[in-house]
Amino acid sequence: ATKVVLDWEAAYAEDYLLQASTATTTIDTGNKMNHNDGWCVLFNGKDDKQQSQRSVKEYGQSPGVKQKTPLHVIHTIDLTTKEQRDKNDSSSSCSPFRYLRVFINKPARGWGVSLWQVDVYGTKVKDF
Repeated sequence: ATKVVLDWEAAYAEDYLLQASTATTTIDTGNKMNHNDGWCVLFNGKDDKQQSQRSVKEYGQSPGVKQKTPLHVIHTIDLTTKEQRDKNDSSSSCSPFRYLRVFINKPARGWGVSLWQVDVYGTKVKDF
């Protein structure tokens, strides 16, 4: 993948992880699972070094909200930038991936999150 686009509502997050996996099966035994098993980090919102990967655009006006609040907050995560800067980083071993998840650490506004859409762009690879 070359980029991931997150289309948030006004209730967005900046502190989140984008994680990818190539795993074809997951077994939940009912035990507490390590949520990092089989997942690698594509983007970490807490990592200052990765902030240059994320561009943010806001547009629209949230209806029914008195203060000026955007209807859409678009985060575009450029996955090629980090791979070119540091070929030995774990993000380069995430590609190609089958599954993507967004792990929210903390909402930006303190009252939850609302994610309209997630888009992944890149070259299609052969089926796993």
